Parts: sequence; structure tokens; C-alpha cells
Amino acid sequence: MLTLNQTYQTQLTYPIHITQYPEGYLPGKGTTQTLELEVEGNGVDLLLAQFKRKKDTIYFRFNEELKAGYFLPQRYLLQIDRDLSGNFRVIRVLTDTVYCPFELQMSKKVKLIPQVEVLLHPGMALFAPPVVRPDSVTISGPENVLDTISQWFTMPFVTPRLNQYGEFRLRVIDTFSNIKVSPREATIFVKPEQYTQTSLHIPIRVIEVPERTRVRLQQDSIHVHLLVPMDRYEALHQRQRELYVSYKELDKSIPFFVPNIRDELPDYVKLIGWEPKKIPYVIIQDQI
Repeated sequence: MLTLNQTYQTQLTYPIHITQYPEGYLPGKGTTQTLELEVEGNGVDLLLAQFKRKKDTIYFRFNEELKAGYFLPQRYLLQIDRDLSGNFRVIRVLTDTVYCPFELQMSKKVKLIPQVEVLLHPGMALFAPPVVRPDSVTISGPENVLDTISQWFTMPFVTPRLNQYGEFRLRVIDTFSNIKVSPREATIFVKPEQYTQTSLHIPIRVIEVPERTRVRLQQDSIHVHLLVPMDRYEALHQRQRELYVSYKELDKSIPFFVPNIRDELPDYVKLIGWEPKKIPYVIIQDQI
């Protein structure tokens, strides 16, 4: 039976924290988190200390001794006894060794990927992807962690519905305790353009055909469907286009080929589709 006004000895556990790591050093894995202490005091004080909702933290300052990666906490008995609140006395430290490994902090620059959903009004389209500035961030942390990271991300963001140019601030993800990120904000530039739908009729021609050989196409042209900015419509239709297919690139074991439409189109259009998707052909060898 516990008599509250008598003196007792018991064991208490306290969290510990190592402070003032030198610049460029970080706490490593396996750092000791708690200390077991044997204390002496009257029953009331010991009960209050044992059931205290938030226990005191014991702090150790990083010093030359700690650079070894461990230290013997019994040597700090007087400091521990002085730092703890409560009317009891620390008799001894039951934890033999406190391990405090550290890691060198490294830095590197990685590509910043915006997580952005762009909403547009009807009749508007993005003919170029949004641009983010800066396009990279500097991350700092343990070398073994940084070696696994090749890119970084912004927080998800949804734009309002746009019908004109817009700039938006993005927060860079910065929620990892062992990694620091700089800068913590970026700006994304979005340039929607008014578009119209149009189509092109493009002839197809097989070139570099050997002598006494003919390639007969089932269809010698394709119909291409596009989105084009309003201010580029005339320029798109002014130029005559023809799609060339090299005989050497035909897979003779397959009786058709898929036309490479994109190479014949300017960068400012968006390809919707084309017809037909495949062009059947027959190779004819003329007799000598």
C-alpha cells in the first residue's frame, strides 16, 4: 500500500531531444528517444510525475562528445536532475547509452512539376502547356534520401474557368520533416486561345521507290481534323501540304501503314483525328 507522505524510489521515463546540431548535420536514424530514470520522492510527487499528461523533455546540446554518435547519460545526472520539474531527486540514469547518429545534409536541384487542372470556357483551348516559374527547386536533406528524388511537385491546384491569360501562385510541397525545400512558392502562366475546328485534305505519296516497282495505295489522301487558333486559321490553309512516305520505311510484311500526321502539321494546331487511320497498299513488281 502506498503512503503518500513517505519517501519512495521508482522508475520514470522521459523523452529526450538533442539540440543545436551544427550546420550541415541532421539527426540520423536510430537516435534514442527516451531515458529511463530512477528517482526518489514522496508518494504524492511521484504520482503527479508519473501521470502528468505532458512530461518534461530532457534536452542535450550537441557537442564534441556527441560527435562520436553516442554518449553515456549518467555523466549528465546533475543536469538532468536540475532540468526536470517536480519535487523529487534523480538517483541514477538507468539507460546506459544514448545513441545520437547524425547525417550530413546535402542539397541538389530537381525539376518542379506543377499539379494543376486548367478549366476553360467553351471555345477556348491550350495550344501550349502552362509554364511554371521557377521550373526547379533546391531540396536539402540526408544524402541517402535525396538520391531517391529526381523531381518535386506543387500542391494540387484548380484554376477558375478561363477565357484569357492568367497567372497563379502555387504552393510547393513542403511537408517532410527531414527535407527542406526552396523556394516554397512558384507561379504558373496559362495562355488559353480561342479556337475553331477545321480540316485539311492532305495527299499521300510514296517516295524512294526502286526501279520496276510500283506502290498502289488504296487511298492516296487523308482527311485531317484539327483545332486551330482563330488568328492562325488563314496561315494554316494558305500552305499546300503533302505527306511523303519512304518506301524503305514500309514494313513489307504488313499490307498497310499508319500515316505520321504530326510531322506535317504546325506546332500551333491540336490534332483531333484523321481518316482513314490505316492506308492499305499493294507492291507491284513490273516484268523486265
